[in-house]
Formats: sequence, C-alpha cells, structure tokens
Amino acid sequence: MSGFDDQIRRVQRTPGMYFDECSPTIVCAWLQGYDDACEGGLLRGFREWLIVMVGTGNNLTWPAL
Repeated sequence: MSGFDDQIRRVQRTPGMYFDECSPTIVCAWLQGYDDACEGGLLRGFREWLIVMVGTGNNLTWPAL
C-alpha cells in the first residue's frame, strides 16, 4: 500500500489539486472511490475498527461513523 501512502501525502500537501473544497463528505467520497479502484482492499476492516473506536454504530456505514 505504499502507493496509497504516497497518494495520501500528496493530498495532504496540496488538497486544492484534488478537491474544490475539503469537507468530510468530499474526502469520504474520494476515499470510497480509491477503495473501489482497489477492489475493496484499501478499507478492509476500517469500518469494524471505527465501530470499536466509537463504541457503537454497527448498523452504520463507515462514513456515518
């Protein structure tokens, strides 16, 4: 996943190149698209980790958490 790590660093340095505005909704959509491009491998286990961190929400999608 080093390619993803590099991509995240580029987005952090220059978010304006990737997003018109940097809102949670837009960033979640970008992450979901990246995950879809990786055939679901990128965010595997992320939702479950978020449920543990939040302590609730096992009926919600990861962006809703």
